[in-house]
Amino acid sequence: MTSNGRERSPAFRLVGTAASAALAVLYGVPVQGEVPIPRSYGDSMRWYADAAEAGYPHAQFMLAMQYEAGIYRRADHRKAIRWYRTAAENGHGLAQYKLATALHHGRGVSADLPEAARWYARAAENGIVEAAFNLGHLLEHGLGSAADPAAAARWYGWAAEAGLPAAQLNLGLLHAEGEGVPRDPIRAWIWIDRAARVSEEAAAQRHLLEGRMAEDDLAEARRRAQAAE
Repeated sequence: MTSNGRERSPAFRLVGTAASAALAVLYGVPVQGEVPIPRSYGDSMRWYADAAEAGYPHAQFMLAMQYEAGIYRRADHRKAIRWYRTAAENGHGLAQYKLATALHHGRGVSADLPEAARWYARAAENGIVEAAFNLGHLLEHGLGSAADPAAAARWYGWAAEAGLPAAQLNLGLLHAEGEGVPRDPIRAWIWIDRAARVSEEAAAQRHLLEGRMAEDDLAEARRRAQAAE
């Protein structure tokens, strides 16, 4: 299995003693013959590189992080992006997210919001909650494409259900204004209240919303929130 839960293609094969050792270290699988123990961080880093070159997505992702952060090798954002892209194309969810954020903010690569949105969607489909939130943000504000608050609400909703406070807040605000979803102050309050447990910004927004709500709606929202606990 890869780090994102997918079955590994039988086409991926490691060759050479160092690459075989990297496979054993990374995935805990048996290999034929004796496998040397890494004697230094340098050995480990070289084995990551061998495994990455041999086509293993998690090794490609780890190598990209090392280049990005300058861990045990000189920082090189272009090489980092190259390896994030390779791992992303091989289905690694976190690599897809890192590539998307680089394209979003122009880090190590020219900013490309439509391409960032595409990779955020791929990462979200692989279970990366923050990717769903960021895609929702792009869609809500029309960054890289026409604004689509209904699609934004769907992505915020997925991330909100997964427990991301920022998504809970944004989904609540959409319900409060009726953007992309039916206007529903009760549902808006419930989502914003969830976010407010860890977010001062959400607590402030909850206070503002309460000032605009009918007393019956506020009482119902509080009743539903308590019942859900």
